[in-house]
Amino acid sequence: MGADVNAENSEGKTVLHEAILKGNVPIIEYLLKNGANVHLKTRCGETPLLTA
Repeated sequence: MGADVNAENSEGKTVLHEAILKGNVPIIEYLLKNGANVHLKTRCGETPLLTA
């Protein structure tokens, strides 16, 4: 059983949001290939695409 790539923290950020903020391209690619949702919004309304 794997981890949920779309799980959110208390701010509504996903691992994809965090990987984008840190510029971690290999992790971003991995998350996208494994179902990370680019449309999930943080509590402030930011999607990973907007963060990028």
